Amino acid sequence: MTPQETFASIVKLVPQWYQAEHGPFQYQAKYGEETFSFFNQRKLTPDLLSFWNSIQSRLPKYIEQASSGSASVAECLQESLVERWLTSKDRLCDWKKVISYIRFLLNRTSENLPVAINLLIDTEQGEDDLTSPSLSKFIDQIASSPFTYLRCDRKLRLLSYEEIPWATVTDPNSYTFHPEFLHPFHCVLNSSPTAKFSVHVTRNRDAVIMDKEGILAARRKGEWRVYDVCTFKNSIGDAMQNYSLGANLFGVLFDLSFKRHGALLISDPHHSVVNHIVNKDSLLENAGAGPRRKITASIKDLAIGGGVGAVRSHRRLLSELASIDGAVVFDRNNVLAIGAVIKPHPGVGSHVGTRTTAAHSALRWGGIPAKVSSDGDVTIYFESQGEDGSSQAEIQFS
Repeated sequence: MTPQETFASIVKLVPQWYQAEHGPFQYQAKYGEETFSFFNQRKLTPDLLSFWNSIQSRLPKYIEQASSGSASVAECLQESLVERWLTSKDRLCDWKKVISYIRFLLNRTSENLPVAINLLIDTEQGEDDLTSPSLSKFIDQIASSPFTYLRCDRKLRLLSYEEIPWATVTDPNSYTFHPEFLHPFHCVLNSSPTAKFSVHVTRNRDAVIMDKEGILAARRKGEWRVYDVCTFKNSIGDAMQNYSLGANLFGVLFDLSFKRHGALLISDPHHSVVNHIVNKDSLLENAGAGPRRKITASIKDLAIGGGVGAVRSHRRLLSELASIDGAVVFDRNNVLAIGAVIKPHPGVGSHVGTRTTAAHSALRWGGIPAKVSSDGDVTIYFESQGEDGSSQAEIQFS
């Protein structure tokens, strides 16, 4: 890897950090005669600033390590940064062991299927080492359902095998920062005085580490991401030019991402994109009285830009309708179109995939698109504003 590629991979680790020509808050680092930079929508929080400072101080070492070109070195670099981020959240937890165990499980199969597991890390002290080879086959088939888990301590010593009672699973009363399938475990974290974190490895070979606030880190398609919950939510709101819209939307985006459903959701605040929809029958105002109208009527008045809980009762419906070929187009107060085909903008060059071309065109037509690829990557396209100008930018996560 070149120094530029190494720095880009580090920036990619934190989803709200992005590289562009202009932006509100710029952060720089030097390596020899070269200067590298990235932008953030807001000033870094104390946690992120401390994380960035630690990266700056070790950047020459990281670049020299990555220059070997070995994929294993790049993976080790990612894991060391994730460990550093998680350690800032809890210094007593053996995060190196947790990450190593995740890696072990992701490479493991049972009955010709990938192994899945749910863990809750507790402040109490356990006894038997969960990572012991003698336990591996025994636990391969347990703690993998949406309501079962193994409770262990900060050193992955086993405490108990438990099931989540239905009564524990309650509707959230604030914005959530986790995919829907992890909501039962988030409820346990919030209801237990001793539970600190949950760790999940799925049959899609995804890994997620979560605390009471939401996702702290996730490994998807062999790459890690770390999340600073509040500022990431704010960054999406800034990109979408509406805090509530961004805060409500990222839950839907996470659901689509983990389900591996491709989708294109376009915020159209000035109703400029709807003028460039090719298939006018996709507009809800043109739905007529047929079955399409009956299906879409339930979310026509869905105010994605409303307050807390505006999307909650229709989150599953919106996720399913977003999976239909074409785009879901909406403003702050209403869904405007479902399955919309966006007319290509003449200023958009060639891109791999019609969904990507449609997203770039929607941005040029005045919208703010969020694209979910069929393999789970999420990209939000927006105009990054700085004191000296603006440029197109992307926030990517998975």
